Amino acid sequence: MLASSMSTVKQTRTACCCATSTRSTVSLEQLDLDLKIVSETVALHARHLLTVTPSLPHANQPAACALGRDRFEVFALVLDRRMDVGRAPALGAISAWWRIMLAR
Repeated sequence: MLASSMSTVKQTRTACCCATSTRSTVSLEQLDLDLKIVSETVALHARHLLTVTPSLPHANQPAACALGRDRFEVFALVLDRRMDVGRAPALGAISAWWRIMLAR
């Protein structure tokens, strides 16, 4: 009787572990698909922007690079601050960055 009861408990635990593992696998596969979609979307957006944005005259490129460097530094600082506080960085950091850039 005891052996039968132990066997049932072991089977139940195994079934629970298999179900949990299956759910985790499905979640990871969905996350992988979502990440691929986001990556492709960002790549297409970047390609579109590079296609429709006219190139700068050679004389203006150093100033544009310096401005881009400054903007990226501000973005990195805002992102770092939000990560230290433990807040979700993505949208909040980007909106904070835009507020700073528009204030300049």
